Amino acid sequence: MSFSQQLNVIGERFSPHSTPLKPWSKVQIDAFTKSDPVNGKRLQALRNAGVISYAAGCFGFLAGATVFYRRNGTFNGGAVAAIIGGIPSFIVGHQIAQQATTFTHELYKFDAQDVNHTFFKWWAANGGSE
Repeated sequence: MSFSQQLNVIGERFSPHSTPLKPWSKVQIDAFTKSDPVNGKRLQALRNAGVISYAAGCFGFLAGATVFYRRNGTFNGGAVAAIIGGIPSFIVGHQIAQQATTFTHELYKFDAQDVNHTFFKWWAANGGSE
């Protein structure tokens, strides 16, 4: 495969759709799971892992903000300290949860981008394009 062909494959994979896709819900994901059981289960695992990672990040933000807020004497200083302490705590909590869910949801066994791309192609073909 020549270099220009490789660029075309990459461009095809990462380029936005010519028409924007409509928002989808759990109903469409369940329909995708019925039509493609392998990638459907993988897509659901990705969504569950994302929710867990986001929740852990929010918990990390709240924990970090609480610790930093309590260490300051004034309200304004505490609020600034809570924001400054919460943001890195969010990032750390999110990253730890993301690494954990990689193993608990077995996300290392497949390419997440291929699963998403397959779903987007399916959704565009089944009523997702405007």
